[in-house]
Parts: sequence; C-alpha cells; structure tokens
Amino acid sequence: MDGFKRLVTFGIGGAVGTVIGAAVASLMAPQSGKELQSSTRGLIDEVKAAGDQAQAETEARLRERFRETTGKRDALGEVVELPAGEAPARLSPSV
Repeated sequence: MDGFKRLVTFGIGGAVGTVIGAAVASLMAPQSGKELQSSTRGLIDEVKAAGDQAQAETEARLRERFRETTGKRDALGEVVELPAGEAPARLSPSV
C-alpha cells in the first residue's frame, strides 16, 4: 500500500509540475499564440518535407542496390503514388 501512495504522490507532483511549467512557458514565450502556432506549423512543414525527401532518396538507393544485387535492371519498377486516403488493392491468393 505504501508503494501505491508514493506512486500517486509522484503522479500528482508530475501533473502539478506540468501545469506550472506550461503556465510559465506561455507567460515567458517571446511570441504571441498565433505567431508561435504559425512558426511551429512552418517548422513542421519543413521537417515533413525533409523526411519525404530523405525517404525518396533512401528508396532510390535501396532500389538501385537491389537491382545490382539481383542483376535485374527492371526489378522494382517506379513506385506509383496513390491519391491521399486511397489504399492499394489487395491481391487475393491463387487457390
């Protein structure tokens, strides 16, 4: 029972610390809420673009490495992009 009480106390302390930290951060922020949201959105867009580019480069390198390993220059043709939200058709196994 003593361990549970210590865990609850720790959780309450963490919650209080989080609330105090958020309050201090919002008061000390050098930007208004809208400016902060806008700059954060911009940063997220930059990170996503960099991730997409890194993924495309990695896929191209791996595709080329696979082609060199197998000796088949036409292996793993270009990836076809599906429209957003559209799932690829599932192939049913031949029976």
